[in-house]
Amino acid sequence: HQNYFGIDPKFGPVSLSIRREALEDRRNPSKFNYRIILRTGQLSTLRGSIVEDSVPSSSKHGTSQGIPLKEVLEFAVPELNIQILRLASSSPRVPDLLLQLDQQE
Repeated sequence: HQNYFGIDPKFGPVSLSIRREALEDRRNPSKFNYRIILRTGQLSTLRGSIVEDSVPSSSKHGTSQGIPLKEVLEFAVPELNIQILRLASSSPRVPDLLLQLDQQE
């Protein structure tokens, strides 16, 4: 699970949480899903998931590392300028910041 923060020129303050997880598919154990939560100061919280195989990428799908996160985000949230995102620290303050954004709705 990774959290990113930034200030987007279009959406204002944003946070993005993303998690890659294996799908329970007995026929294909190397299928993965990305769960994404996008919080902004202007929009409601957007939650969704995307199957790794649906993301166009020149990288190999289903590997232990996964495809580049940049490609996943450009496909899943094309309106967001992902260049502004910075990885959040593992500080105990991060959950508080996320909660504050959730309470703005």
